[in-house]
Amino acid sequence: MKIATIVPIIASLIALGAATVVFSSGSTPYKTVAEARKMTGDRINLGVEVDKKSVHRSLESNHLEFDAKDRDGTKIHVRHEGELVDLSKADRVTCVGKLVHDDKINQDIFVSQQILVKCPSKYEEENSKK
Repeated sequence: MKIATIVPIIASLIALGAATVVFSSGSTPYKTVAEARKMTGDRINLGVEVDKKSVHRSLESNHLEFDAKDRDGTKIHVRHEGELVDLSKADRVTCVGKLVHDDKINQDIFVSQQILVKCPSKYEEENSKK
């Protein structure tokens, strides 16, 4: 093969590899509590199962608080400071926010600005269509 053919092929492969790295690092898959502890930033997507017995709405501070556990079973307290959502029908939610240390209770909590909820009935509808 001529060098004029090899150089564009190598350049294309390098560009494809670089694009793959950039796009995969920009995606935001659900994180576990352990992964969130290693991260910085305020847009961490924490996928958790809600402990419905612990859900508490604070009227004076307009926060929603609850205990949750991630897919590894690690428990975390969540304080939601965004728009209030109804968690009564949700088993799993995605909390978007950041992990902070609460000095009052001396432990890490997840402070979310957004909670993404998909109720179980929508899963049932999707499964019945398949």
